[in-house]
Amino acid sequence: MGCGLTVWALHGAYKAIKTGRHEDANKMFRRRIYAQAFTITMMVIGNIYWKEDRKKRREYDKVVEERKAKEKQAAWVRELEARDEEEKEFQAKLQKARMMNAAKGKSEDSKVERPGVLQAVAEVVKKRKKGAKEEPASTSADGAEDAEAVTPAVTQAVQEGQEKSDVP
Repeated sequence: MGCGLTVWALHGAYKAIKTGRHEDANKMFRRRIYAQAFTITMMVIGNIYWKEDRKKRREYDKVVEERKAKEKQAAWVRELEARDEEEKEFQAKLQKARMMNAAKGKSEDSKVERPGVLQAVAEVVKKRKKGAKEEPASTSADGAEDAEAVTPAVTQAVQEGQEKSDVP
């Protein structure tokens, strides 16, 4: 409103100068000063009047900001708890898998301790070689070694191998 009055006063002063009425021009310049004083006065009064409102607005903004910060922190804590729970589940699964592997390892160790078919045949061949050094192996007419000496050890090894495959 004060700006409108100032513009009106300046426009009147311009017209008065154009027409040569210097007294009217001086009146309009005085009115311009009064309009500007009115504008400044209204700004000060408005500032005083709205001071409480601005203070309340700042307090409201502060409360809203604190609430948002608390919500953000609560969401962060929930996320950390969820991640912690996932980590605990993962560690439990990992521990369970390790225990199962350890149990398998023990059963595999027991399997390793028992000789397999190949190990039994290898032992028989070693014994035969040692025996061959001490005394010559009996051979048939076509030069093949006697299969009857190897058969009991191989049969035993094969039976043990079948027992292993039957056990889960």
